Amino acid sequence: MPSDAEKGNTTRKIWPPRVPPPVRDIQINCCFNPECENFGKPVSLSVRHGRGKHSSDNYILKGSKNRINMKKKVLCKLCCRETTVKSNLATWEEYERISSYLNVKSRGALPVCSNPACVNHFAGTLSLKEWMGHFPKNGVNSNGSRRLRCKACGKTFSIGNNSGKAHGNHKKSYKNRLVFSLLVNKTPISRICEIAQITPSTAYRKIHFIREQCERFSGHRERRLIEGNVCPDEVRVSVDQQYHLVNWNQRKDKRNIQLYTITSADNISGYIFGSHTNFDPSIDTKDAEAMAKKVGDSERMGAYRRYARVWLEKDYEDSHAISVARKSQLKTECREESYETCETMSPGLRIPAKGVQVHAEYTAFAHFLLLKQMLSRVGRVDFYLDVEQILKRGCLYFFKDMIKTGKCDAFLVSINKDFSVDQKRKLIRATKKILNLEMSLHPSMSEWEVRRKIMKENIEKAFENPRLPGQKGKDREPWVTVPFPRMDEPQKQVLPLTSFSGLTQDQMIDTFLRAGLYGVDSFFQQIRRRVSLLERPISSSSSTGRKWFGYNPYNPSMIQDMVTIMRVFHNYVLESTNEKGVTPAMKLGLARGPVRIEDIIYFKG
Repeated sequence: MPSDAEKGNTTRKIWPPRVPPPVRDIQINCCFNPECENFGKPVSLSVRHGRGKHSSDNYILKGSKNRINMKKKVLCKLCCRETTVKSNLATWEEYERISSYLNVKSRGALPVCSNPACVNHFAGTLSLKEWMGHFPKNGVNSNGSRRLRCKACGKTFSIGNNSGKAHGNHKKSYKNRLVFSLLVNKTPISRICEIAQITPSTAYRKIHFIREQCERFSGHRERRLIEGNVCPDEVRVSVDQQYHLVNWNQRKDKRNIQLYTITSADNISGYIFGSHTNFDPSIDTKDAEAMAKKVGDSERMGAYRRYARVWLEKDYEDSHAISVARKSQLKTECREESYETCETMSPGLRIPAKGVQVHAEYTAFAHFLLLKQMLSRVGRVDFYLDVEQILKRGCLYFFKDMIKTGKCDAFLVSINKDFSVDQKRKLIRATKKILNLEMSLHPSMSEWEVRRKIMKENIEKAFENPRLPGQKGKDREPWVTVPFPRMDEPQKQVLPLTSFSGLTQDQMIDTFLRAGLYGVDSFFQQIRRRVSLLERPISSSSSTGRKWFGYNPYNPSMIQDMVTIMRVFHNYVLESTNEKGVTPAMKLGLARGPVRIEDIIYFKG
């Protein structure tokens, strides 16, 4: 048989991988239908090519062919469900960022190389001896702080002299408690400076210090969940996203920065397991652009990039085009790129100049990976998710093992947020009349049994006549109406994502009755009402869609600082309105009593 050279073919065609390779056993490119035999099974990286040769798995790659790596969607042959190709490396990198606080076991946190392309970027989990071998001493700087050099890339950085003290470099550390208290009681930065008699620069340094202490304190407590020292029998986790807009700081460019914070809360205890913003302050946009250009990321599709996690200028241009197409009602142009993502950069938005904006889907995936670490030892987990594809995908993938064993079930929850207060009260009065009528017809049944009976009828009706929920997708889905609304959740409907294989019929009905996002929505309301830096924006008719915040920050990193501070304050300090002297951490088993602010500020680990 003639060789390739004899045939004139001097080079052999090398096929690119169908999907990005797995990282740390993460292969998020798979089927997400729990009823499908392919559920959770990864896509093969390569297949045989040629006439009559078929894929060794049950997936087909489809999409645009005019870009590098050819495909961008995965179609399951068994259930015909499509999912967008995503980067496993970006998911793991984002998980390393948001979970770093769990690795800090003492005040003297081991610093790492700030170069994200360096192999020592995540070296903070090493032992002290190994760490010293990666970062040898390199003199001192002008302030007397020790300088270190990264052996891998040669980058130098400094560490403070007072890293062993819980109060850091603060000359007036006794004011830290006052600043903490004012921050969580909706006091603007200018008023904090006036009350505490400090300068704005000092106030921002103290805020950053308080955030670091909150992370150390919560990391010390939440490691007990991961290690199994605290193991609740059951948690009901509600997950949702909240957006935040950052003020512009240049008159020539009056565009906002829009970030998303994904949060998960236990509806039983009220404990906030995590609240993470899609912003990384450790890298600058210019550095990210340079690194991406060096490896040729601008010519690749998003999921196949080395730095797929961050927003680049090219991403902004593509998203801008999608936003314009949406306004022109060109749905066919929008659907392909916007599937399974909540972000769209409109002309009134921009990417940050300092720090980088992370694609929200990777923050969501990393968030669920962190939840998996925390809740792996819990007896039973029920998820109630806002109607977002990225939340659904992250939950079903990272909890697939618990779903298969019947220890986890998941719902999408839809709520009519346009109802006025009068409409909500009218709806609740009508519901009470129906409930009282049913109780009069069945005097031998308790109120909960009557609720269960009505809920069962609604479930049977939904599954017999499934309706189109008005969302993307070809299948009819059984959206179930919950007949007992709350003031904060009118016209509630839930869509089961799993099969309830580990529950009896009554237990399954109870999960529908308890479905809701009230745990996470309550925390979102606290953020808006108690944190001045994160209040709702003020807009005017002449602003052409732009938003201006009276007290909000100009630095995007302040959003994560304040969300972290508020999360720890809510979990450990703030007492429940229904049970005085009881905090969410106490209900979950992570605290014996309310924690003082001083215990968080001066925590040493």
